[in-house]
Amino acid sequence: MERGGAVASEARVVNVGQGVFALRYVGSAARPRAPRIAVDPGAGSGVSLIAAPGRAERELQAPGDCLLIRAERPARVTLIASGWGAGGSLDADVTLEPLIGPGPAAMQEAAPALSVVAHLAGRGDVRFEAGSWIGGPSGPTRIEGLALHWSNRPDDVELLLTVVSEGARGRRRFPARPTGAFAGTRGEAAPVVAVEIALSGAGADRYRLAGEAQFLGGPVQVRDGARLRFASSLPGGGLIGLKLELALQPERRRAVAPEAVEVPRPGSSTSSRPAPTPAATRVTPGRVRHFRPPAPSGDVPPSPAAA
Repeated sequence: MERGGAVASEARVVNVGQGVFALRYVGSAARPRAPRIAVDPGAGSGVSLIAAPGRAERELQAPGDCLLIRAERPARVTLIASGWGAGGSLDADVTLEPLIGPGPAAMQEAAPALSVVAHLAGRGDVRFEAGSWIGGPSGPTRIEGLALHWSNRPDDVELLLTVVSEGARGRRRFPARPTGAFAGTRGEAAPVVAVEIALSGAGADRYRLAGEAQFLGGPVQVRDGARLRFASSLPGGGLIGLKLELALQPERRRAVAPEAVEVPRPGSSTSSRPAPTPAATRVTPGRVRHFRPPAPSGDVPPSPAAA
């Protein structure tokens, strides 16, 4: 039977750890019009899907279907339930079952290898390893441009660098640059007067930034978190010292457990289904439940939105 007209749908995001998992469509109260569940691993996530012969590669079409999820690293997978028409039910039980965990060598992700290339007045481009001062209190030097280099950067995370320079051409803000790209000036005697370094991407929450900066005439500024902002408090106070560090979050050093996601009934603050009991191990089974009763006649179903 074909589906016609507008289709009710809803999306949910599930966290998976490193390893192999079985995503099973357990059942639906809406049979024989059970919703289909599209599975989107996301580009560059390190996740691949394996379907049974003759079945859709990225979709659970009916209760009883199963997909294998192979995750090279912790990632997010989006599940999109689509009902039969605008009033179609989205009632579906989907379970995530861990089959194979990460091997001993993969239990801890490699520490990020970060270095910084700084354009220094009178010296040109100089490379510094993370954690070491570029200039700074003991050897201040005017910094006119920067580039971040992350040699073992995963595909699902990026470091964005934004700088503001001030010189004979006035104050200029340069667009955010990814790793490997230079931001600032060379040979213009225009020091950096503000700098921002920010983690971006699906895997950004696995990492933590820490840094210190000093501007001419000012004290050392100390920052940490997913985004670092440093700026001069004095007119013309150029950047004369910078130290950056990038590290894994302590709780992200081991594989992340799959997250149980529950979609509550409309109009209720909590789901009627009790939350799963936390398990002792990091990788535990999860359950995803989509539910929405048929919409009243004439209502327009909402567009899909990721949780």
